[in-house]
Amino acid sequence: SESIHVHVEPHLGRLGDRLADLAFQRHADVLVIGTHVRSAFGRIWEGSVSRWALHAARTSVLCVPAPPAATVVDVPRIRNVLAATDLSPEGNAAVGLAYAIAEPGGTVHVVHVVPSRDLPPLDPHDIFALEHASKPDSRREQTHRALAALVPEDWRERTTRLYALESNNAAAAIRQAALRLDADAICIGKRGRSNLAEALLGSVSSDVLAHAERPVLLARAPRE
Repeated sequence: SESIHVHVEPHLGRLGDRLADLAFQRHADVLVIGTHVRSAFGRIWEGSVSRWALHAARTSVLCVPAPPAATVVDVPRIRNVLAATDLSPEGNAAVGLAYAIAEPGGTVHVVHVVPSRDLPPLDPHDIFALEHASKPDSRREQTHRALAALVPEDWRERTTRLYALESNNAAAAIRQAALRLDADAICIGKRGRSNLAEALLGSVSSDVLAHAERPVLLARAPRE
């Protein structure tokens, strides 16, 4: 049977660091933490518990956007999960976690973003253009083969959908795909802890986390 343990303690210093430490000490598979929107000045002045926890965590982190207003906490069903990977080891870690959190009978959408050809960055473009194209395209075929190789063999109770998204803005394409595919959550790889600027600024995962309208699970690549 499942059990709930409550831990309360005083703490000085950054709360995010302590939450990350507790997750590591308790051998947690995932650290779940809420996020909320603040002004730029508020983030600078107060800092962000979720951002510091994300930087310090030695495990995967699930960031859940706050609801528009206070509501009774319920348990959502996660049947439709989007796993985005850049085909790096860090990105590929998101795929396995997506299958782990998707309910039996659910669907995992595994996506990779390829650059648009000869398209100005600000021009409107359908991110599913490659998938809808009637002519063969080597980028689509190569992407599908690479993504298929990442699908676990022992998760047959989940349906798999593979997509080659086309865009010059990977983060925006991932967020848009999550909405169009009605994903209950987004899984994406989390970079290492060595570089704070890389962990918190300028990365695709940081952009998705900051602007996504769905919960985001940041997957930590397994240590060798």
